[in-house]
Amino acid sequence: MPISISEIVSLTEEWVDEAGEVLADAFHDYPLTRYLFEGSGARYHVELRSSFRLDCLYRVELGWPFLGALADGKLVGVALVVGLNRSPEDTALHKMESSLLASFGAQTATRLREYGDMKARHKPRRRHMYLESIGVLAGHRGEGHAGRLLRRVHQISETTPRSAGVGLDTQLPGNLPLYQHFGYEVTDETSMGNVPVWFMFRPNQERPGDAGAAGAGRQPLPPRLPRRRPRPSRATGSAGRAKRIPDSAFKRKLLKGRPPAPAGPPRARPIVLPQSDNSNPISVF
Repeated sequence: MPISISEIVSLTEEWVDEAGEVLADAFHDYPLTRYLFEGSGARYHVELRSSFRLDCLYRVELGWPFLGALADGKLVGVALVVGLNRSPEDTALHKMESSLLASFGAQTATRLREYGDMKARHKPRRRHMYLESIGVLAGHRGEGHAGRLLRRVHQISETTPRSAGVGLDTQLPGNLPLYQHFGYEVTDETSMGNVPVWFMFRPNQERPGDAGAAGAGRQPLPPRLPRRRPRPSRATGSAGRAKRIPDSAFKRKLLKGRPPAPAGPPRARPIVLPQSDNSNPISVF
């Protein structure tokens, strides 16, 4: 069966739900997510997906890179990056985050906060972009989608003024040689519970033809997808067409302090923990 070459694009808010599902599938059996959401029980997949959806909303609201790999029009991979501008205080994003954490239970909320604090302690001190999550659907791994997403993240960093490079963390030893192939080096090592955590950094690479300081000749972000046609609603325009509702239902529920309703029990899927490039989601939660 021929492999489809993916197109790397900047995703918009209309893709938040689908991107959250892709990442939840990619990380379903990942060691760190299993540890962080250990107390979720039957709601594991639902809460994991909601967490990734909020991560996607952060990118939309703050203008951080929110990248997707499309193969024949299907979203098969997603990368979430922290930009140089940090999250402002007292915003709707913080209200949504607090609402979601409250719905997860004390153990999960505590572990997520501890993970965030750990990343803050071990990140490089230089200004940099941070690859928080990158995952590819199980049926599309080994097709090069993750590599194309990584290269686009590197391109964005190399053409962003004041960014020294890209940092990430991984919890699988099999990921280390893969990231080293792309120019990353291990900068620190720690653990969460019994899960090992490696922090890595890739300094921006000077490419042939680059001139002056980093950021000269800045290139645009990947093309944004055209907005999807809104679902029909009771609100219609003059021509009888449905008006676009800018905020997703997921976002509106969080802003009102109500966690998203569960979407049924998690699907049972016989997923084997990745051990190589071909079976690896290239996972960075």
